[in-house]
Amino acid sequence: MKHIYVAGPITGKDTVEFFKNINTGLTASVTLMQQGYCVYPIYCDFTYLIAYPHSVDVAMLKANSLAMLEKCDAMILLPGWVKSAGACEEARRACELNIPIYYGVRGFLDAEERREIS
Repeated sequence: MKHIYVAGPITGKDTVEFFKNINTGLTASVTLMQQGYCVYPIYCDFTYLIAYPHSVDVAMLKANSLAMLEKCDAMILLPGWVKSAGACEEARRACELNIPIYYGVRGFLDAEERREIS
């Protein structure tokens, strides 16, 4: 089973954009899980801040995410990722690790399908 790191914007200009970004990320993650991939969605990280506000901080979550990225077989960047400092940092790290990067779930799935055909 391939491990996939899904990244993109989380925060936004307001609460509505924040929850729209979370929905986009979780939808992408579920789509990949339905196709048989193991997904590390950074879009669940905010739940730690809600559940454990005095025990977990953003720096800890970033370190955890980057450690998970090192175990992944591919990265998928979602629309708007270039506006996210975190996603840009994660993409840079994926490049350093020679982890293939795909733009959007469809881009990844299309590449996987081409690989199966050849």
